[in-house]
Amino acid sequence: MKDRLTLFAIKLGAIATALAAAALFAFVIAFGVSAAFSASDGAIFGFEWRPSENRFGVMAMLIDSLILSSIATVLGFGAAIAIVCNILAKNALSTALDRLVAFMSGFPTILYAFVALFVFAPILREKFGGAGLLCVVPVLILLILPTMITIMKSSLAPRLKRIETLAASLGFSPLEALFFVVLKNAKSALIAAFLLGFGRAAGDTMIALMLSGNAPQIPSDIHESFRVLSAHMALATANEAGAAAFDSLYLAGAALLLINLVLGACARLIAR
Repeated sequence: MKDRLTLFAIKLGAIATALAAAALFAFVIAFGVSAAFSASDGAIFGFEWRPSENRFGVMAMLIDSLILSSIATVLGFGAAIAIVCNILAKNALSTALDRLVAFMSGFPTILYAFVALFVFAPILREKFGGAGLLCVVPVLILLILPTMITIMKSSLAPRLKRIETLAASLGFSPLEALFFVVLKNAKSALIAAFLLGFGRAAGDTMIALMLSGNAPQIPSDIHESFRVLSAHMALATANEAGAAAFDSLYLAGAALLLINLVLGACARLIAR
């Protein structure tokens, strides 16, 4: 009887969670579509954010989000694989790297941004005349690395352990077995790590908000200011509450939700 009640409670919790997520998604999508159709001359789908001229385009911020997330995730993914290989290879750096990743996973996002704002950004502005992507990307990589490393490690470690004895008998070191055998058969884990890292990067607010310069434009080089959707939503909520520009935030939120929905669908298709 107790087991049945526990199972029922778990199912009830899962259903409630799914319904809450669906309601949130439907709410944001509905208001985003409503804002898009109520805007005159497709203003919300434009590339100019000028509230004083009744222009509330969010497309530049959407593209900025995709550019920043793509660059940070691609670079961070390669770094994550290298770090995981060193952790699982049980060499001199394994313990130190493992502890460092555990420490980074609990490091508050605001501290990454705060330290970079007062240490890293001034150096870039002095030497290059601006920070932009050159400042935001390295800090964002530090943020998403623990997520990708944890997912990779939790999947690759059991696989490596299963073949460790056989690999050693064939003359493979743990690093060679990991690189030549395990990684080739861990596509789903690598895809999951990449997509979750991308979602983490696309959804981050504080790092981009404090370091990007927040100019609502598509940067022409890595030193120019830009603004991502999540930072745009934070700024507009603080400055445009109750104004006409506030409606565009629903479209920005809907765009972020759709990005994660597409990522999930792509992950399933690729895994199959």
